[in-house]
Order: sequence, then structure tokens, then C-alpha cells
Amino acid sequence: MKRFIIIIMAVAICTAVKAADLGYLVFRQTDGTLTSLAAKGLKLVFSNGSAVATAADGTVTTLSLSDLSAMYLSQDGTTGISETVAAQSDTDFSVFSLAGVRVARGGSLAGVKAGLQPGVYIVKTNSRTFKIEVR
Repeated sequence: MKRFIIIIMAVAICTAVKAADLGYLVFRQTDGTLTSLAAKGLKLVFSNGSAVATAADGTVTTLSLSDLSAMYLSQDGTTGISETVAAQSDTDFSVFSLAGVRVARGGSLAGVKAGLQPGVYIVKTNSRTFKIEVR
């Protein structure tokens, strides 16, 4: 029995140390929206079908549990996608997979996105390069 308790305590300590390295709690809703909250000083309460998060500064965020698809710890609070924009010229662009393979070129960006598998892609135009997410 002592051995079991020691193992449980060791796992709990290791988990706490790993979680301390991750500074944000991220909630992903069923519509794909991400809400990122600083984990330090965060108080999380589940009540009446909602998750109520109170930040260290007193800010309260309430999220419906029925709309949540995931909740996880993250090292940074970002999603990795800084913006989603349309190409300035709808016909002058190339779309690449993250492996660097061109998967589409020209046409309508909206039409190309409709034919892509869900994931993150790089769009290159004459004036800029940006990321898009296809859901």
C-alpha cells in the first residue's frame, strides 16, 4: 500500500511540474473558436453546465460545457495562426501544404479552400505570404 501511495504522489508531483511549464489553459469550442487564459492564478469552477474561469486580475470568463470540444494546457496562448485574410488578387496566389507541396494555384481562394482537406496551409501572393486554416 505504501508503494502505491508513493507512486501516486510521484506522478502527481511530475504532473504538477509539467503543468507549471505550460502557461495557458486553452478552451476549444465546437465552432473552432479558441479562448486562451493565463494559467497562473486561474481559478476554474464547473457549475450549472458552464466552466467559469476567474483570472488572477479578477476577469471572469464563462463558457458553456456543451459548446466545448477540448480543454488543454499550452506553452503559449496563441493558436499559431495570426490572421486569416483573403488574397488581394483572387486569381494570383499559390497554396502550399505545410510539407511545402503546392496543392492549388490561382482561381478563387474561397473555391480552393472548399476543396482542401482540413488543416493549415500557406498562401503565397505577389505581395505577401500568410497562413490559412481549413476546417
